[in-house]
Amino acid sequence: MNESISSIDALLNQAKDDREKVDLLNDFAWELKDNHPQQSIEVSQRALAIAEKNFYQRGMAQSLYHRGVCKYLMSDYEDALAELLHVLTLFEKIGDRAVEGRILNWIGNIHYRLGDYPAALNYYLKSLKIKEEIDDKIGQAFSHNDIGSVYERLGDTGKAIAYYTKSLALKEELGHIQGQAYSLNELGGAYERIGDDKRALYYYNKALELREQIQDKRGQGVSLSNIGSLYQRSNNFEQAEKHYLRSLDISRDVGHKYGEASTLVRLGTLLLHNSDHAKAFEYLMPALSIAEEIKSKEWIYKAHAALSEAYEQQGDLQNALIHFKAYHRLKEEVFSREVSQKMKGLTIQYEVEKSQREAEIYRLKNVELVRVNKELQDLTLSLQEANKHKSDLLAQVQHQAKELERQAREDSLTGLFNRRYLDAQLAREFERADRYKRPFSLAISDIDFFKMVNDRFSHQVGDEVLRRLANIFRMSSRSNDVIGRYGGEEFLLLMPETNLSQAIAACEKIRQAVEHYEWETVHPQLKVTISMGISDMTHLDSVEKILADADAKLYVAKSNGRNQVRY
Repeated sequence: MNESISSIDALLNQAKDDREKVDLLNDFAWELKDNHPQQSIEVSQRALAIAEKNFYQRGMAQSLYHRGVCKYLMSDYEDALAELLHVLTLFEKIGDRAVEGRILNWIGNIHYRLGDYPAALNYYLKSLKIKEEIDDKIGQAFSHNDIGSVYERLGDTGKAIAYYTKSLALKEELGHIQGQAYSLNELGGAYERIGDDKRALYYYNKALELREQIQDKRGQGVSLSNIGSLYQRSNNFEQAEKHYLRSLDISRDVGHKYGEASTLVRLGTLLLHNSDHAKAFEYLMPALSIAEEIKSKEWIYKAHAALSEAYEQQGDLQNALIHFKAYHRLKEEVFSREVSQKMKGLTIQYEVEKSQREAEIYRLKNVELVRVNKELQDLTLSLQEANKHKSDLLAQVQHQAKELERQAREDSLTGLFNRRYLDAQLAREFERADRYKRPFSLAISDIDFFKMVNDRFSHQVGDEVLRRLANIFRMSSRSNDVIGRYGGEEFLLLMPETNLSQAIAACEKIRQAVEHYEWETVHPQLKVTISMGISDMTHLDSVEKILADADAKLYVAKSNGRNQVRY
């Protein structure tokens, strides 16, 4: 590092003027960003000071751009977003479309890290449009990769793999090794999430080889953590821990806090398998702290989930419950925000297109008079087509609005009502029962040892268990009961016009149906049971209290051996 600084100082002494010095410093800062982001910021600051002194606008903008990217790489997302939005306006004034496209992509990356996937997709598409206009193929390749990442997060793995593959082909054609490694890593993640571990390991290892070849330390840390995750899935805990620890050292060395948080959670989860609770807490507590610092909701709720399991294994049910509730609350927040922002994104897109058409009409009013008649004729035809397109678009938006409304109340995996709908329905039923002094009961159900089902048989088997359990609830419940998935492996049963003894009988019927179900049709070695906690309105005067009472009864059932109904 010191030798590199000496080298750049020697080059600066040969620069013919201050502007050339600014450009040299900015180029050097960009080379440092991946492995030494803090040093890159210092070099950018040096360039910025010289550029400001000489009123060199492009040099100033370039320095600020590099500084914003480095803040993103160091997981300082709030400052990075503010910096890059400011820099975007500077390059729009300069008229550098190529840099505009790249900045839009980085802004998309920040929204992606914060879990705002509709906003991320919006910026990625804007970036791709510019890159297509200026024929920037390597930029297009990275945009395809990022769009694939959004589709994967939204559950469309097939479309995600198609975008990743297209991105990889472009990067191979252009010989961009770092970009190839990035696409290979994303392909590995996609195949891991659909359970194809063989292909996942192949792509992860290919990505790691390329990153070692170009000495991309930050990328190496990501690849090592992902490979460790695969070994953990196959119960090769020794290799998993080895790769995680290497990844953790690299992430800390280059200041990659997102990578550090994710690897710490994975290490803590790994140690829970070995019942090493003390060491697991050493990793999970700082993981939660770092995730909260960088505002990564994904790793905050994953850290809470792991801590809940750790406390439960220790028998500390009070702390287990605290983290369990935090996990479900945060996960629900992310889902609810995604649904609302999808609708907002559709509306914004329509309004932008409308504004662009109006701006074009205004421009046409000011062209030379000799061309007005011809252009008005063309415009009439164009508006007719635009009106047809507008009608088609409105029909599409209305259809999507109805679909989003359904998604907002329905759990996509089980087809049952989701938590948002259940909360609203619970409030209505409680108020009705309270007003007319009618009986009302509710039950919270949780699948026993569900994490072991996922770990032992795969997440695909776990998803099938959830779907079949949902069907058992439908078949075993009464017509006026309201059933829904409350989060993860937890189900909520609302029972209007039902007193406690009737609720106990109804829940016992469901529990026995689950216990005696032919689970071997899902997997030969699979057995599934549930625990349930029941509460009614007796002596309880609020929705919060009846929920908390049922939740407490569920934990009693869990701590007393599971596969039982408590009331």
